[in-house]
Amino acid sequence: MRTPLNAIIGFADLLTRQMQEPEIDGRAQEYAADIQSSASHLLAMINDILDLSKIEAGRLDLNEEEISIPMLCEPALRMIQDRARAAELDLVSELSDDLPLVLVDHRLTRQILLNLLSNSVKFTPAGGKITVRAYRGPERDLVIEVEDNGIGIPESDVDRVLEPFVQVESHHARRYAGTGLGLALSRRLAELHGGRLSLMSQIDHGTKVGLHIPATRLC
Repeated sequence: MRTPLNAIIGFADLLTRQMQEPEIDGRAQEYAADIQSSASHLLAMINDILDLSKIEAGRLDLNEEEISIPMLCEPALRMIQDRARAAELDLVSELSDDLPLVLVDHRLTRQILLNLLSNSVKFTPAGGKITVRAYRGPERDLVIEVEDNGIGIPESDVDRVLEPFVQVESHHARRYAGTGLGLALSRRLAELHGGRLSLMSQIDHGTKVGLHIPATRLC
């Protein structure tokens, strides 16, 4: 948490000095934008840590309701579409209404989807594509899948990135630094529903992450 906090303090100091100058130029707006970005990053990190702590302590209860797959996924897609557009990414939805309803905690499941989509936006270069689809899996479970053609993850790191605070140490990932919490939290939230998270990735070809909702939660 020190990195975003130091950024907030540093840019706030620069902005304060800038405001004291006779003529305020465009740098003040840049500093303000950087403060907002760093503060949002810090807030997201704190929220993830709090949710992980609740799960580990057994204090995060599910508020379960039936919902269709499109109704479950569309809010997360709307929340991410501006970021995808700004990053020059093609966001594609391949969701259909002919899948069964699912009994899940809407907020927590959408948090999983938003984490997966955010990762794809973060780790996919401009001109890339992110696809969201849902289908019945071989175990009669329901899989919501987020696929991108981004930078990918080394095979040796695929299992590691599902653990808290783990970040891939490579020249591919270093310039796209994240919190190291999104996938770990998503995995825990999936397991809290009796499901799981699957991850397949290849360097320079992209990543495919699936949220597996067990058959016992299909209506």
